[in-house]
Amino acid sequence: AWPRRRQTNGIVAAGETDKGQRPAALPHRDNSSNGNSEMTQTNRFRPMAARPVVVQGLAVALTLIAIAFALDMPSRLGLYIYTEQVLAAALGVGLGLVFLIERRGSDGAERAVQGQLLDWVLAALGLGTSLYVSFRYVDLIGRAMSASFDVVAIAAVLFLLVIEGLRRVVGWALVLVVLGIAGYGLIGHMVPGSLQTRHVAPEQLLTYVAFDANGMLGLTLNVAVSVVVAFVLFGQILMRAGGAEFFNDI
Repeated sequence: AWPRRRQTNGIVAAGETDKGQRPAALPHRDNSSNGNSEMTQTNRFRPMAARPVVVQGLAVALTLIAIAFALDMPSRLGLYIYTEQVLAAALGVGLGLVFLIERRGSDGAERAVQGQLLDWVLAALGLGTSLYVSFRYVDLIGRAMSASFDVVAIAAVLFLLVIEGLRRVVGWALVLVVLGIAGYGLIGHMVPGSLQTRHVAPEQLLTYVAFDANGMLGLTLNVAVSVVVAFVLFGQILMRAGGAEFFNDI
């Protein structure tokens, strides 16, 4: 309700209340500043709109790589490539998916503003590094024993990206197990008794883990690409076609 005005000798004192005080001015809304703020927020969160499209594209690419690998399409097309080259490409696409789907762990607008940039950088770095390894695998594996700077740097980047992706998906428990086993490979030569290992330099360990068929591009990733992805794909096709309801009715 508006404040009552005081009458003095039949004349109303304009702008005065019954206590002789002027009413407080109504707050003025600055629509232009609000519009600019909303526009700034829209521009700031624009990469969030592109995230689902990129994730779907990477998922389709990973599925196609797995199907082509399971059907041995490179050999059918006359392309004789190493298995590790296909696995490196699949690993890069998988890293891109992990960094764009799994968040860093913090919540709120600050996470959305600052964390999404890191996600995009890590996704691009993982995809680019793995594709480089895929295309240059023969040269890299030939220079792995010499431990040249570029080979060790690529191996270190790929190893750290896999560790970070593992932390986001599983948590610190498995990460600590992997780091403990890798660390034991560096100090195993100092352990007496039957648990003693031969001396391995850090750069040799990195290149072995990153590029060798017994490392990250080994049996586990091979099974995941050739069996697990195809199994999940055909399971989804069966479910969307009504197979799940059919077996439930039986």
